[in-house]
Amino acid sequence: MSNLENRVYARDENPYAEKFATAMASIEEKKRAKEASGYAWMAAIMSYGEAAESESRFGKFARASKWFVIWFAMIVAPLLFWRVAF
Repeated sequence: MSNLENRVYARDENPYAEKFATAMASIEEKKRAKEASGYAWMAAIMSYGEAAESESRFGKFARASKWFVIWFAMIVAPLLFWRVAF
C-alpha cells in the first residue's frame, strides 16, 4: 500500500502540474472564444436578415443587389453559351 501512497504524493508534487493547469486554462479560453465568435456571427446574420427586409436604405440596396445578381446570371449564361457555341 505504501507504493500507491507514494505515487499519489508524487503526482501532487509534480513539477509540471502548474504548466498543465496553465495549458488547460488556455485550451478552455480558446473554446470559450470560439463559442463567443459563433454567437457573434449568428447575431450578425440575424440582424442582417432583418435589416435586408426593411424599407430602409440598406434594405433597398440589398434588394437591388439581389436582383442585379439574378439578372446578371440570366443574361451572362446565354451570352457565354452563344460565345462558345458559335
